[in-house]
Amino acid sequence: MADPAHSIDAPVERGCVNEPPPLEGQAEILNLAHLLIRDTSDHIVFWNTGAEELYGWTSGEALGQVSHDLFQTQFPEPLASIRAQLWRDSQWKGELLHRRRDGEQIAVASHWVLHRNEQGLPRAILEVNNDITELKHSEQTIQQLNTALANAMPGISRLDARGRYTEINEHYTQMLGYASSELLGKDWRATVYPEDQPTALQAYERLRAEGKAEFEAQAIRKDGSVFFQRVLLVAIADPSGKFAGHYGFMRDITDRKHEEQLRESRERLRAFAIHLDSAIETERVRISREIQDGLGQVLTTLAIDLAWLNNRMQNTDRDGTASSVGQKIASMSELVDSVIGDIRRIASDLRPPLLDKVGLSAAIEAHARQFQERTGIRCHTTLQDEIDIAQERAVTVFRIYQEAMTNVARHAGANCVTIRVSQRDDVLTLEVQNDGRAISTVEASNPRSQGMLGMQERARILGGSLDVIGIPGTGTVVRLEAPKNHVLTTQAQATGQREISNTIRILIVDDHPLIRQGVKQIFMEDGLAVAFDEAHDVASMHERIYTKDFDLVLLELSLPGTSGLDCVRELKRIRPKLPILVLSMYSDSQFALPALKAGAAGYLTKERAPKELLRAVKNILKGDKYISSELANCPTRSSHKGNFGSCC
Repeated sequence: MADPAHSIDAPVERGCVNEPPPLEGQAEILNLAHLLIRDTSDHIVFWNTGAEELYGWTSGEALGQVSHDLFQTQFPEPLASIRAQLWRDSQWKGELLHRRRDGEQIAVASHWVLHRNEQGLPRAILEVNNDITELKHSEQTIQQLNTALANAMPGISRLDARGRYTEINEHYTQMLGYASSELLGKDWRATVYPEDQPTALQAYERLRAEGKAEFEAQAIRKDGSVFFQRVLLVAIADPSGKFAGHYGFMRDITDRKHEEQLRESRERLRAFAIHLDSAIETERVRISREIQDGLGQVLTTLAIDLAWLNNRMQNTDRDGTASSVGQKIASMSELVDSVIGDIRRIASDLRPPLLDKVGLSAAIEAHARQFQERTGIRCHTTLQDEIDIAQERAVTVFRIYQEAMTNVARHAGANCVTIRVSQRDDVLTLEVQNDGRAISTVEASNPRSQGMLGMQERARILGGSLDVIGIPGTGTVVRLEAPKNHVLTTQAQATGQREISNTIRILIVDDHPLIRQGVKQIFMEDGLAVAFDEAHDVASMHERIYTKDFDLVLLELSLPGTSGLDCVRELKRIRPKLPILVLSMYSDSQFALPALKAGAAGYLTKERAPKELLRAVKNILKGDKYISSELANCPTRSSHKGNFGSCC
């Protein structure tokens, strides 16, 4: 509160408009400033040229007016509070909004100074106003830009000259899964996948040299999951022009990368199909030539010899040529033996008989012996006798082995090859290791290498993985790992339903290991052939979905850190045709319909799983949807479209 003696209602000396006090005379010197003087009742008693230029009113129009009414002043706090401070401190500074004569609103930095008379009573108020409208607009623009940058879709960061984070916008932290405080001060290498750090370092060198660089690499989130990023780096210089750090603008390009990988996969399949067709045609030509040049000539010779024998036998008694007939028969026997050998060899090349009659290990051992005899390269085999694998899968493994041995003969320059075949926990392992030239990474991943492409595609058909690794000074290892059972299911063309293969590939997504084990036990007790994979959280689920093929996903809704329904939608976005059976502890009356609307093919509570899980899986793989009989009979069921294979 102001001192009552100094309030605006207290008797004070008041200057006359026509007789300005000495203060006004001094103010005339400051015409360049936007200055006015008002009495303690806020009536304007002095108006200089600068004020006229700023506001547009002449002194004749302004004098005698109440300044706050004239300007339509908007105060940052109550006027009474401002006056109390002015009376107490003899001055006040702040920002005000004023209205000019032409109606334009301006922002001013206002400085009020209280002038007192000799008795110390308030006499007048000197007010200096500076137009800061443009400054305020600039500040507002900067604030809007900062807000936009903080919420921009690209992740934006600033790093110092040593590569440590100093500023990060919200989207950047969201993409990486860190809190801002956790990331500040960290080195950039903590967020870039180790194998891609050389690429980032090369971009950093270009940044230092050219002021800007772009690159693509895999980024690591806090939880260890990986995504693809495209990054633009822009250099920052200090006032002396020295490199002081850089800005990084990061965008998540995972979806684009997956589309590129899908296109590349399709191109590989197309190239493999072309190669396969060419290989089949080449094989036909080879067989035709061998039959014509080998069997044809031999059989022709046999025909001539038989004709000769027939003629000689008719005249045997006359000339006594029995000995020459015997020699000819012996020669013919040798030719017949040669023909039989050729026939066996050709048949073996087309389909090794041991593969069908004895098994994979026996076929590989026999081939290794022949390979050693033909090439002179020593072969050592370590083969498990009992390999429990379906016949068509054994053939695929054998073809991969054949291609690996062909590459040894053509390219390795090896003296020795070691072949190992084993099976453990229903996973078959084949290794072909030579002591020759170490294959390079570029050669191993060359999309134009039809032999490599063929092995990789056959490994995918098996549902397994193939690694070709060159070890300098040691040689090259081809390693295949494939599950015992993995049969692709197909879409039935006639009925539009999904055919159920002998082996079903199921991904179980649940954070409780006992639940995952219990689900597998249900299938094992029934005897249904199933190849399982497991994920305990969203990150591991994504890793498997992006890298492997499945026929069905069993999904728990209550995964940590995410909404189960969001998981369903994300899975359907990544794999639209992959059916999802929600297996949850939550009541189906509450969650089933939302799950189905999100894209799930069925919903089953865990308490019903022992009795209904197998039926649900079979129905869903046929193309139906599955809900419990209780929900199927619920009136709300009619609102959901679909062919429900429920237990009703």
